[in-house]
Amino acid sequence: MAEYEAGRSKFQIRVNCSEHIVESLMQKFIMINRFESVTDKKTGENYYRIGDNITIAYQYFKYSIEDSYVTLYAWYKTIFGKEMKLHKAVTDTTVDTLTMLGVLIKELEKLKYEPLETSMNVYESVENDQCKDTPISSKKKSEHIGADIESTHARLQDKVNNKVKTALIFSIIAVIAAFAQVRVSIALAVMGLLYGSTGLKSEKRNVAIMSLLISFAAIIIYIVKRIS
Repeated sequence: MAEYEAGRSKFQIRVNCSEHIVESLMQKFIMINRFESVTDKKTGENYYRIGDNITIAYQYFKYSIEDSYVTLYAWYKTIFGKEMKLHKAVTDTTVDTLTMLGVLIKELEKLKYEPLETSMNVYESVENDQCKDTPISSKKKSEHIGADIESTHARLQDKVNNKVKTALIFSIIAVIAAFAQVRVSIALAVMGLLYGSTGLKSEKRNVAIMSLLISFAAIIIYIVKRIS
């Protein structure tokens, strides 16, 4: 169930597994997506954050587990500090975060009791395989819980890595075009900057930085040669 209140997207999922299983899944989500724990200096509220507010706008995440319900909140802030629902910020990074949240919600929905009709026509709650705490299921559970989060994150990282590689190609061509005084060099350099900035928090960080430097160099070369 999704709700939107006070500038934050809110998702509430009912689960009946032991709390430590849910907590383990939440921590895996936080670790894989590299959220950092922060405390609001004004309100003292604790939540998680990703981004650097320079190349990637801050995105915020918070959760609570209470009375068999997991409640998730997701939002970002404008340059004026106003909280906005995350789904209203249509950028690559927010779309990726929303994608990961969607996968997390599906993982949480697996941790439900499934109704089973008995011979007395009384509905009882029976745990599914992922909610059992038996020794036999422990290994399977630890391997399976959060598997979709890991695979989705890997897929999104591949997309970022491909953008970084493209940024490097754009930046190199931009330098060559700048020396030749071809106007398209500026457009290529800008593309190199945009694509390269998306990889500053990825495993291709060094390549991303290289593409940014080369793109800046291309712009400078073009301007210097233009006015000389």
